[in-house]
Amino acid sequence: MGSGSTFYFTIPFKDASLNFQPIKVDARVEIFNIQNKSILIVEDDNYNATFLNEILAENKAITTIVQYGKEAVKLINSQHFDLVLMDIGLPDISGYEATKQILASNPQVKIIAQTAYASQDDRMKALAVGCVDYISKPIKPQALLLLLNKYC
Repeated sequence: MGSGSTFYFTIPFKDASLNFQPIKVDARVEIFNIQNKSILIVEDDNYNATFLNEILAENKAITTIVQYGKEAVKLINSQHFDLVLMDIGLPDISGYEATKQILASNPQVKIIAQTAYASQDDRMKALAVGCVDYISKPIKPQALLLLLNKYC
């Protein structure tokens, strides 16, 4: 005991600076058209709500956050929103039901379903109740902003 093995090996060294090619960066910058757009975030998870709020605030959107579907329905009837980000798994009524209730009295409202359920059936169900689109969690900021650009 007390002894071990010693290994030696060599790794071929190739000077990387000889083959250095600068990376070409696309100078095009995406411009997101959500500045001063009023967006209702319906999300019961505080982390997700904060995450969405930060993305939208960085792009100068005006946000309101609610945690319940019934609260969203009531708010939509008293205030104008350019778009709604609707979580599907809410604690009181489902996002599907909240969407149906909102659209029954405000058919012009654009609602995007946002959910952890990522199957094609879930997407089709969201579209069938009247959502204009669907985004699955975890949400990537760039994908969200491109989607919002499409509807705002």
